[in-house]
Amino acid sequence: MEKVGLVVVGAGVIGSAIAAELSAGKEDVLVLEAASKPGDETTGRNSGVIHAGLYYSPNSLKATTCIRGNALLYDWCIKHRVAHNKCGKLIVAKNEKQEEVLSRLFSNAKNAQAKGVSWLDQKALSTRFPEVPGRAALWSSETGIVDPIELTNSLIAKAQRSGAVLVTDARVSGIAKKEGGFLLTTSRGEVWAERVVNCAGLFADDLARMVGTKDYQIFPCRGDYFVWNTKRKFPFLIYPVKDPESSHLGIHVTFDSSGRVRLGPNATYVNYKTYDQPSSKHLKEEFLRAGRALFGDMNSSELSYDGYGLRPKLRGPEEKEDRDFVISEDIPGFVNLIGIDSPGLTACLSIAEEVSRILRSR
Repeated sequence: MEKVGLVVVGAGVIGSAIAAELSAGKEDVLVLEAASKPGDETTGRNSGVIHAGLYYSPNSLKATTCIRGNALLYDWCIKHRVAHNKCGKLIVAKNEKQEEVLSRLFSNAKNAQAKGVSWLDQKALSTRFPEVPGRAALWSSETGIVDPIELTNSLIAKAQRSGAVLVTDARVSGIAKKEGGFLLTTSRGEVWAERVVNCAGLFADDLARMVGTKDYQIFPCRGDYFVWNTKRKFPFLIYPVKDPESSHLGIHVTFDSSGRVRLGPNATYVNYKTYDQPSSKHLKEEFLRAGRALFGDMNSSELSYDGYGLRPKLRGPEEKEDRDFVISEDIPGFVNLIGIDSPGLTACLSIAEEVSRILRSR
């Protein structure tokens, strides 16, 4: 039986960032990943947007970790040569009602101290971005994109250089609290650890219950994507105004490091946590309407289905308000990270700092 100082469960972008942070501090770190390689599930299906912190309540964990994480992430990408692009983002209001919502978003962004956010009235929008029709817009200069898998690989590689050990195909099926630590049962054998960090994403609530913490429930929320096979070039991201009662930001236009233009994601609550479900090609009309609402000219033949991701939401399907991240040492030596959906990728390095602070304070 392996005995270690600290186990990180999950080698997605969050777990990998935490492993890199803690191993750099000379922690004895073992990373357990259920999949065959880091970032192979939810992280690899992330849209890769580096958020600037516009949407989140001031002083919330989502706001503070996103805004600090934004700066840390750009620095990391430059230092470790991770493909990224600080391309900026445009959020476009099409009518008076949307303009009012956009104005409230602008105030929230300023109160949260998000950087690089400016207001564009209709004249400024048409002058600066004539290809994007609208009544008003917000421009976010600190928004960008990053390759999620390349980022995750750089983080886990840094952790391994500092002495951390990664074990893949190691799904955790049981955790028992023992004197002085925890006994983890995995598909690769048993591990005894003094401390555990639960970064299991969609399954984080299940792991928390294994040690008696029953306060959390993850609601899987599916987001599908379509590729827009267009000859148009997009040097920046384009978003609609978020519906105040919606659990997501709305179907938007992004592109990846290869230049592919994508529409998505949408948001549909589901009752599964796996990536073996059927495709959703039948959603093309929904995505076509969303694309036309932004641009007015889009043909059905230009859209092709491109897969889905699952968000580990704490906000249930009937709730009207967003829920903040949970980063909590609910029992001594066991740190839970629950509901780390967007902007988790952006915030990963800042979240790692917070976990390190919690563990150091013991």
